[in-house]
Amino acid sequence: MKQVQAANFDALITNGIWSVDYLCELQKLGVPLVSCDKSTRGMSIDSVSFSGAQAGEAAAKLLLRYGHKDILFVTGMRRDFGAPAGADPVIEDETSAERRTGVQQGLVGSDADLWPYIPWTAAPGQDGPKLLAARFERIISDMQRLPTAMVTVDAGIALAVKTMLESMGLGVPHDVSILTFAAPPAKGAPARFSGMCYDWHEMAQEAWRLLKERLDGLRPANAPAVNIELSATYLDQGTVRNLRSANSI
Repeated sequence: MKQVQAANFDALITNGIWSVDYLCELQKLGVPLVSCDKSTRGMSIDSVSFSGAQAGEAAAKLLLRYGHKDILFVTGMRRDFGAPAGADPVIEDETSAERRTGVQQGLVGSDADLWPYIPWTAAPGQDGPKLLAARFERIISDMQRLPTAMVTVDAGIALAVKTMLESMGLGVPHDVSILTFAAPPAKGAPARFSGMCYDWHEMAQEAWRLLKERLDGLRPANAPAVNIELSATYLDQGTVRNLRSANSI
């Protein structure tokens, strides 16, 4: 913070800073400020973020259109450094919870089941893949069947899920489909999983627009904050099986 103060910037854009305390300290500098990838709804700071709720709901509706009725969500966990003594220090990540809740909302009124979620934990000293496999085996034992689709909160977890399924002799998407949330692949890089894709370029454009409005005086310092949530679009990479298609794999 001292370095930021000493630089005497005319304006600030943050990228992926999730510390509310830090953002509040930046706001005290009194220059135009836009938060990227962290919604500041409820604060007097402009922000541009991706809508986990919209993406989750869209993912659920796509799975319903494809005939999936048994859906398992693998969510991300994080350490809660503010947890009081004796409380569970590991909680569901905020982004993960938003996307999972979106999926749940998208299934409301349907005959599909959102199974109890599996937490993905890979803290130091933990064997994340081994824990994932144990939890997956336990839940399919309880349910007495495989899920038709697994939704993961990001592509990294999707890869762990795919590796686990293949180690069990299960194919993707023939036995179990995988859908995730991700940014579009870099130019020339293959996208491994079908999923709801966000556009970082769109986020940058919107952030600059908000910042320039403040710099140009179109929205003065005392004007209410604007919080933009960007939608995701589906990118098909062949890991979600259409169970309703006569030509389904």
